[in-house]
Amino acid sequence: MKSRQNSKRKDGRYQKQFTVNRKRYTVYGKTKRELAEREKAKREQIAAGIERRINPTVAEYIDRWIDRKSVVKRASTVKNYTNALKGCMRQEIADANCSFGELKLAEVTAADVYEVRAGLQAEGMSTCTVNDYMHRLSSVFITAKKERTIDYNPCETVETLPRTEPKVSETTHRPLTDQEIIRFFADEELQTTVYYNALRLAERIGIRVGEVGAIEYRDIRDGRLHIERTITRTTANGYEIGEKTKTAAGDRYFDLTPELNEIITAQKRLNLDLYGNIISPEQPLFRGPRGGLLLDTTINGAIKRACRRQGIEPFSFHAFRHTFGMRLAADPTIPPITAQYLLGHDHLKTTFDVYYHTRPEDVKTALEKVTQPRGVAVK
Repeated sequence: MKSRQNSKRKDGRYQKQFTVNRKRYTVYGKTKRELAEREKAKREQIAAGIERRINPTVAEYIDRWIDRKSVVKRASTVKNYTNALKGCMRQEIADANCSFGELKLAEVTAADVYEVRAGLQAEGMSTCTVNDYMHRLSSVFITAKKERTIDYNPCETVETLPRTEPKVSETTHRPLTDQEIIRFFADEELQTTVYYNALRLAERIGIRVGEVGAIEYRDIRDGRLHIERTITRTTANGYEIGEKTKTAAGDRYFDLTPELNEIITAQKRLNLDLYGNIISPEQPLFRGPRGGLLLDTTINGAIKRACRRQGIEPFSFHAFRHTFGMRLAADPTIPPITAQYLLGHDHLKTTFDVYYHTRPEDVKTALEKVTQPRGVAVK
C-alpha cells in the first residue's frame, strides 16, 4: 500500500494519491487536516470493500449469488431462490447472537446449518419445503467452495429430512378419476365462470396454467393450436406473457379436433360478450377476472369452490396435467416419445417419473387378469 506526499493544487485545495492493491486513489481537502480525514475515511471504505469481497457475510455473498443467477435464470426462478434464501438468512443462531445472514460465510458450521433447518421447521413449513430451502442454501455454498471463497461446505453433512406429508402428486396434483371429472364439470356455478373453457381445455390436452393464459388469438392457425409461450414473473414481482415456453420442448402444437375447436369457439363467443371485438391478434384468448391475466391463484380458487360444492376432494389445475399424462401412459398405442412431445418435456425421464401414474382401477383389472385360472377369460 503506497502513498505519495501531499501536494497543493492551483485551486488552493490539497491533494493526496495512494495505491491499494495496485489501484490508485486520490483524495482532496481544503486543509491538510481535512485531507488527512478524507484519506482515513477512504482507506476504511476500501478496507471494508475488500473485506466484503474476500470475507463476506452470508447475506453479502447471497446477494452476489442472486445477482449472477438473475442473468441466466427466469425471474420466477430467481424469485424462488430469493424467497428460500431469505427464509434461511432470517433464522437466529443462538451461539452467535445474530441471524444466519450476518454470519461470516467462511465461519458457518454444520451446527449453524442444522439450526437454520430447525428454525424453518419451527415456522411450520412442510418437510418438502424445508428440504427445498436447504437445497437452495447448499447450492450457494457449493458455488462459494468452487470459487474458493470458502474451503468447507457446511451443508455437505446435513441430511435430507424424511417426508412426513403425502406427495402433492397424491393429493392436489393427483390424476383424477373419470367420476371426479364428470362431477366437477357438472357444477352449474362453475359453468358460468370465465374459467370454464380454460379448465375444459386443460382437461383435454394437459397444458400448464401459464400456457393456457398465454394462448393468443394468433396461436390458432393452420388447423392447430400452437403453444409458444407462457405467463412468467417479471423482475418487479408482477406477471406478463413471456416470449417463450417454460422449457425448450414446450413449443408444440395440438391438432384442432372437433372437441378442441368447440372449446375455443365457445371461448371466443364469451370474449365477444365480455370484451367486444378483438383489437389485436396478440390478445390472450383465456383471461382472468376483469380481463386480466389468467393466474393459477385465482383459477385454483374457483376449482376449490367447485370441489366443495360437488363433494370432491380438492385438487389443483395441475391435476388435469397429471390426468392427461396418465391417459397417455395407459394407452399402449401411444409411444412414450409422443407423450413426451405432447407434455412438452425436455427429457423423456421426466415424462416417466412425474406423469405416468397407475389408477387403483387399473391395478384391480391387472390383478384380475393375472390371477384368473388359465383358459378362463375375464368378462
